[in-house]
Amino acid sequence: MENNQDKIDCNKNKARKGIQTKKIISLLYIIVFLLVLIAPILTINRMSGQKSETENRYLAPFPDVFDQEGHISNNIKADIEAWIADNIGFRSQFTKLAANIKLNLFHQSTSDKVAIGEDGWFFYTQDDNLKIADGTYPLSETLLAEFAEKQQAISDYYKSNGITYVLVLTPSKVSVYPEYLGGSNYQVGVSPADVVERYLIQHTNIHVVNVKPANVQGKETGAQFLKTDTHWTQLGSYTAYCAMIDYFNEHGILSTGPIKATFSETKQIGEFSQMLGGDILPPETVPNAQWDAHADLITSGEWFSQMEQVRQQSGSPYGIICLENKAVGDKTLLIYGDSQWETCRNIPQLLAEHFREVVSFSMNTNPNISMDEVAQPDVVICSCSERYINVIAHRDLTVPKLVQHLPSLPEEPPQTADEWIGTNGICLDTYNGEAIGNTDTFSIHKDAAQVELIGWAADFKDRQPLSALYLQVGERVIQCNYRIERTSVSDHYQNDNLKDTGFSVTFPASYLAEEQVSTLSFIQVGTDGTYRYEPVMYQVSYT
Repeated sequence: MENNQDKIDCNKNKARKGIQTKKIISLLYIIVFLLVLIAPILTINRMSGQKSETENRYLAPFPDVFDQEGHISNNIKADIEAWIADNIGFRSQFTKLAANIKLNLFHQSTSDKVAIGEDGWFFYTQDDNLKIADGTYPLSETLLAEFAEKQQAISDYYKSNGITYVLVLTPSKVSVYPEYLGGSNYQVGVSPADVVERYLIQHTNIHVVNVKPANVQGKETGAQFLKTDTHWTQLGSYTAYCAMIDYFNEHGILSTGPIKATFSETKQIGEFSQMLGGDILPPETVPNAQWDAHADLITSGEWFSQMEQVRQQSGSPYGIICLENKAVGDKTLLIYGDSQWETCRNIPQLLAEHFREVVSFSMNTNPNISMDEVAQPDVVICSCSERYINVIAHRDLTVPKLVQHLPSLPEEPPQTADEWIGTNGICLDTYNGEAIGNTDTFSIHKDAAQVELIGWAADFKDRQPLSALYLQVGERVIQCNYRIERTSVSDHYQNDNLKDTGFSVTFPASYLAEEQVSTLSFIQVGTDGTYRYEPVMYQVSYT
């Protein structure tokens, strides 16, 4: 009996301990559950202006509770929700975990900017990039003509200043490696870069280098693009560099061949890894270039400071690369490039083996008059990425459009009509962004690199926009950017026909004579295109 009682007591103790253990475990579960709920709140990001490297964007800041009048903001609820969603604790870790599961388990892209290809290849989806592969990239005859006209104008501007202009067309990865896109049996074929090159050769006299064929042929020697990035490998950029130098030698721009480079292997993580959710793609093995470099990187001095000042004034968020090579010639190269021309891809450094000075400036392929004036280049390269052709075609010219021959005009202009505005229909209402009113004189600073004139002009004989507007500066004649919308003009005269009568024109200050006072003349061509008004004269002085 005693032994049985001991067994009963022992079982009761075990049961009691089991219950206590379960209570402790349950309590721990509750504590962990509460911590999971509370920890993200306790660790919420309280710093404003933080950037998410995973998503490559700035997180929502804590909102202003009150508006300027002291009332509770109307958007306070939505703003707080956005702040919590962006800054909640462990958000980046959960985002990365979810991205890994979606990509590796379900083989789905976690970004609308990245498409998953075959054999570990990834492709950029934005800017009509994938349309390059399937032949639907928007490249009409009208767009080609607009692109060619503007490129010819840029080339003419540089030629008038004794500078050689070269347009370099760089391919998208999808036109060099379409076989890895997936979904269809894509093959290398004619792409927008090829079409534009052919059109420019037929309709302009500019220098154009399409490096796509070299990159396609270079696939036999090694990877031209990263699998996990939009950009060239260093082998791909070296291939493009060689194609440029070959062209320069063929057309008398240079007389030195490509330098020799050797390649080793290195590891690199492409930009798609961050875009997909934060370092979720493994590094890939890529070629790394070495050569006997002679150029020095310039990061200080008056020359660099002047160009850095122009960069800041331009609003470009990208840095500027300045290189000097005292071992070669005396020519200066100015590059207006994009991300393909960054130092990590070596092209500026490679080109510096052929030029005394190289300046690489990221300006979305738009030349900048102020940078031209500072750099004083002998050769200018503008790079045009294949997927941006349709965007660049529509951009406004940033250099003067020089006119070689004016349209036929009568010797005697018609008499001035009383109702013409200002002087013969021209109203110059701004100069370099400063309102000056309708005046026939203004001054510029003696150190100004460029002059920008904005105003409006109309044919008040027929109460219509002009057919053309030109500005004569010394011996040069510039076609103004005309037919800009100016509703203030049409509203004032209660005539909708006058809505598109605005104009702008920009030119280097060096076009002005060095005398104390220079004269500008606006030449107006009426609606029928056969007559002009009396030239409108403006006196320009220096301060």
